[in-house]
Amino acid sequence: MNQGTKNLLISGLISAACFAFWAWVMPTYDSVSLFREIISEREALLSSREQMVAKIENMYGQYQERSSDIKRLDLVVPKKPEIPEIISSLQDISSQTGIQLGDINIGAATNASIDNYDTVSLELGTETDYDGMINFIGSIEKNVRLTDLLSISMSPKDASKNSSLLTFQIKAVSYFLKNIEEIVKAKAQTQREIKTNITE
Repeated sequence: MNQGTKNLLISGLISAACFAFWAWVMPTYDSVSLFREIISEREALLSSREQMVAKIENMYGQYQERSSDIKRLDLVVPKKPEIPEIISSLQDISSQTGIQLGDINIGAATNASIDNYDTVSLELGTETDYDGMINFIGSIEKNVRLTDLLSISMSPKDASKNSSLLTFQIKAVSYFLKNIEEIVKAKAQTQREIKTNITE
């Protein structure tokens, strides 16, 4: 085999090797790179999901720790007026103190001046002596449901007789949480008013 033939053969082999590299090796390399990217993305997604699950478990743990406080808060300031519960509570206090309530008037729910709360108005009438009324008022103030006494008026039951009985009229309000949509609307309205005042 002469030198020219050898050179031609070597050139042919090199060309064939280059063709084989580009035809088979490069696509395989690209496929491996693509698989690595896919695996990396899946690992990142898995890590993100694991972090999310950990956060959810942490939040659930905190909720479990504070569930008793949340339940008590719901009793102190419920999400609704819960008027039947108010009446039942007043009747329990009446039984505990031995005071017979007369009229119990409960007004419609109204907007309170306190943010995030609405109120139910209460008017109570009863006849008892001074000490009995003090005990009754103390029981209302110690009650779980948040209630504010607004006014207490009293007068002798029978001025012509030597009697310790007094007629009492009590006005109070009991609180409950506002609807969350109303809170959001109120805050949005306040922000709009602030922006309007600034621009003016």
